[in-house]
Parts: sequence; C-alpha cells; structure tokens
Amino acid sequence: MGKGPSEASLANLRPVNTLPRDEFLRRSAEGGRKSGETKRRRKECAEVLKILLDKVYKDKKGAKADGREVLMVSLFNKAVKEADVPAMKLVLSLIGEMPSPTQELSIKSNKDDGDNGMLEELLKANLEIQKKVMREQKDGEQTGAEHPD
Repeated sequence: MGKGPSEASLANLRPVNTLPRDEFLRRSAEGGRKSGETKRRRKECAEVLKILLDKVYKDKKGAKADGREVLMVSLFNKAVKEADVPAMKLVLSLIGEMPSPTQELSIKSNKDDGDNGMLEELLKANLEIQKKVMREQKDGEQTGAEHPD
C-alpha cells in the first residue's frame, strides 16, 4: 500500500484555470468559506488560550500564579527534568540566550545549593545532548540532509 495519490488519480488532475467558469467559481467560493471558518476557529482558540493564561491558579500549598507563570514553570521543568532539547531551546530563545551552534556551552554551579550534585548532573546531561544535536545539525548541513525541528 503506497503513500499519497495513485498514478490514476494524478492523471485525472486538471489545472484550475482549465475548469469551466462556473466550476472554477464554485470551488473558489468553497475555498474562501473554508478559509474563513479556519481563521475564525484559530481566533477562538487564541481567545480561549488568552483567558487561560490570564486566569489565576492555586497549587496544593495555596500559592497563586497566573497561567503564564504556570506555563513557564512547566516548560522549564520539561527542559530540565526530562532533558527535552526542544523545550531547552524554547526556554533559551524566550529569554534571548539561545547559543549559536559554534558557541561553547558552560555549566554554572552554585556551591551553596544542597541539590547541586543532582542539578549539575542534569545540566551535564543536557549539555551533552545539546552538543550532540549541534553535531548532528552540523553533519546534516555538510551532507545536505534536512533535520526536522
């Protein structure tokens, strides 16, 4: 079972400008309606997300935070605890500190932190992942291969 349209289906394709005028107008109108529906749905989704981001949430201890703060904490936890490289890149880009591929990454440690050993291990693991990704991207650029982000 192949992916995509069959050869028979491709043979039946016709450029839109060769369709009869009434068929061309019908398809154009239908496309315009669908486009409008899609734009309205996206706008509604954006409005709902804005409401959720402005809402104030409470944790189990009673501390309050708005949706943006909750989202940022979740993103940060995903980046650090799960060593999620795309999350790390997003966190760094949001604060304007995304390293360039040639820039050396370094680990900053705070010796007064009691959990510093575990944090330092996580940061080292994240550093290795970042370096691996940068090497793969560099290798892909040299071979002309594309990497999905």
